[in-house]
Amino acid sequence: MSCTYQKEPMKESFEEWVPLVDETGLVTGRVTRSAVHNGSKLLHPVVHMHVLKPDKSLLLQKRPETKLIQPGKWDTAVGGHIS
Repeated sequence: MSCTYQKEPMKESFEEWVPLVDETGLVTGRVTRSAVHNGSKLLHPVVHMHVLKPDKSLLLQKRPETKLIQPGKWDTAVGGHIS
């Protein structure tokens, strides 16, 4: 998996870019990760993996309190952006 980063002026951090997609999944452009997580509801590809134990119980992870998005909430076992 590859990520494209662009250094922002006057900042020490790098911003991740993610594809924008339409309702059919066709890539229509790109936008920063922060732009898709600011309440804009821009469509962008992600992946989530659900893990079921033999007894059919679902394994979840609790997000760290330090996360910017949904801190401390329960989440799928694995998830992330597709770049």
